[in-house]
Amino acid sequence: MENIDFSKFEYPFRRSTHSDSARQHMQEFTRQFIEGNQLFENVKAYVDVSVEFMSVCTPSQLTHEELEITCLFMLVYLILDDFRDHNTECLGDLGKEFHAVLLNRNHSPDRYHNFCTCLGQFIQRIEKQSERHCISATPFFERLSRTIDAFLWEDKTIRNGHPISEQTYMKYRIDLVGNMTSLQTNRIAAGLDHSRFTPAEQKQLFNLEVLSSKLVYLSNDLFSLPKDMATKHPMNLVSIISAERNWSQDKSLTHVQSLHDRTVDEFAEVKTSLSYATGELDKCIEAIELDVTGNITAMYALKKRY
Repeated sequence: MENIDFSKFEYPFRRSTHSDSARQHMQEFTRQFIEGNQLFENVKAYVDVSVEFMSVCTPSQLTHEELEITCLFMLVYLILDDFRDHNTECLGDLGKEFHAVLLNRNHSPDRYHNFCTCLGQFIQRIEKQSERHCISATPFFERLSRTIDAFLWEDKTIRNGHPISEQTYMKYRIDLVGNMTSLQTNRIAAGLDHSRFTPAEQKQLFNLEVLSSKLVYLSNDLFSLPKDMATKHPMNLVSIISAERNWSQDKSLTHVQSLHDRTVDEFAEVKTSLSYATGELDKCIEAIELDVTGNITAMYALKKRY
């Protein structure tokens, strides 16, 4: 860890400022949902993780009801993450059931009923909110499907033990980290519709989303490097570049840090191109910034706690 300059994670972007009552509501809603559906044994730990992320990665103007939608996203993501870490032999079956729910809202799962119920309720809330704000939910469902596929890809890759190229890893990592799906969730929850803007503005907003997702997975890989290297098959860009290019870990680490720093600069440049933004356009930009700053804030907080 001593080779990683954590000062680089002090991004010059906006941060979320949820009230204590909003945070308390997220805690209580998440706790009750986990207990009611028997999602996890260690309820407190998963409530902590969920609320720590959602309280700093979501727009502060969200109502309690809208925050519940973001909490449901986090629970769906944590279910996949938990299976990947602790029940990997069943992840493929869970993925099939999740895809079946996405294709058929009335799907009755043969197994994992409680987890599919969580996904089903999340989808219902998304569809209801998208209809309320007249926002298409198609991009959301595409991203959620890709996030599920990314977990299945990682599981299959680790099981097969095949070498992973840098290009392939980065292709899947952008969805595996869940940031793109989280952004779609936040947009629908907040009623932020990118289609209302000019084509040029829509393109720049999408560029910001991609860059924010890249920043999230690069910072995650840098932050979790010591933990990842202790595993048998480390899924970390530093180790993958080291193996593919036959570089030392220090050289690969320096390269990934440089890649992260360049991405910060690219994000700032795109944001500057929209510096005239006000009103809803500015809220869209802020929502993307919050996902970047909130991710690292939550990781810091959870590292101290666990």
